[in-house]
Amino acid sequence: MNHLKGRNQNTTIYFGWYVILVGFLITAIRAGIGMQTLGFIVAPMEDEMNWSSSAITMCITLQLVVAAMVGPSIGRLLDKIGAKKILCVGLVANGIMLVLVSMVTALWQLAVVMIVLGGVTQACIGNTLIMPFITKWFSKKRGFVMGLVSAGANLGSALLAPLIVSLMGDSADWRHAWFIIGLIPIFVIAPIVYFILNKSENKAKIREEVTKENGDADKPEMTFTVKAALKTVVFWRVIVAWNLIDFAMKGVLLNKIPYALEMNFSQNDAAGILVVYGVCALLGKLIIGWISDKIGLHWIGIILSIFQAIGIFMFVDASSTYVLYIAYGVLSGLSAGGLIALMPIILADYFGSKFQGALSGITISLLLFSSVGGPLSASIISDITGSYKNGFLLYALLTAIAVILFVFIRKPQNLERV
Repeated sequence: MNHLKGRNQNTTIYFGWYVILVGFLITAIRAGIGMQTLGFIVAPMEDEMNWSSSAITMCITLQLVVAAMVGPSIGRLLDKIGAKKILCVGLVANGIMLVLVSMVTALWQLAVVMIVLGGVTQACIGNTLIMPFITKWFSKKRGFVMGLVSAGANLGSALLAPLIVSLMGDSADWRHAWFIIGLIPIFVIAPIVYFILNKSENKAKIREEVTKENGDADKPEMTFTVKAALKTVVFWRVIVAWNLIDFAMKGVLLNKIPYALEMNFSQNDAAGILVVYGVCALLGKLIIGWISDKIGLHWIGIILSIFQAIGIFMFVDASSTYVLYIAYGVLSGLSAGGLIALMPIILADYFGSKFQGALSGITISLLLFSSVGGPLSASIISDITGSYKNGFLLYALLTAIAVILFVFIRKPQNLERV
């Protein structure tokens, strides 16, 4: 299995931290030009192309169906050939997708580009593939570093949202903005990732360096096989809770900007809440990553889900920019950031890291309901009722149900040594 060398030969810096940098950059660019900011093009596309919001959203979300279909295979490849080729392919596909989106003139073209290239992107550089790669380098510090990596998503959205608005200009030129932004993953991020991951060696050496770094060389990791994990009740409780939360968060991520505009907030207001959300979610991920190594993960899930539900409820009837910033930017930002960081931590902590690539690939498929239903539901409700409001109320309700599920999630005790 190909990976980075455990330590840079010219320094004393543990090479796992370079892996963290790779993960941080990828999550930053993926989120900065992904679900968190794609909402900026929905309204201009509707106006220019006379397409419905649900049709556009369907094209965007169908990429997640493709990712779910190929996710298990990509996960197994991660365990076998390492991350370099997979991540670079995903980054290039991401950039090409955005460049081609800027050129579409028909709905079927948008669908093909989003489904094919978007599916490859989601499968190759999504969190469910990035996080297993990270877990192979850290064990004792796993919660903190996974929180750090996932924080890149929020920094990316906070930095790129104003840039996208600026590139679109007063004329809402989404084509120009998306063409320019699409060049970043191809010509900036992919070369950096390739350079850092270019040196590799076998898995045994990695584990030697990992255990040396974390001080647990005499403690072989206990882990579930994929088959054993799928037989546990806890795994399926986690999946159901994750689906409910993911349904709500993905739905809010893609539809928040159209809904904010519907409530007569400006594009700059929408960009502003993304910045606040990004900063707060970044803090949430770092905080949760740190405390997840110290307290029960299910308690963290309960608290964060409560805050997320409250934030969405407040967003529904936001009467001012201040309320909008508090509801979505602060409450939803802190809790969503923590929840996004928490779920991969639960998988790694509860079931071990050895088969995380394959297990995470399967998880992508099991999240198909939320990946498609979340973003699409509010758009369909908007097309039918003329408002996103009921869709957001649905998101808040599902998040509240997830609170109950977290009460019954505990780390399984019967581990299988492999």
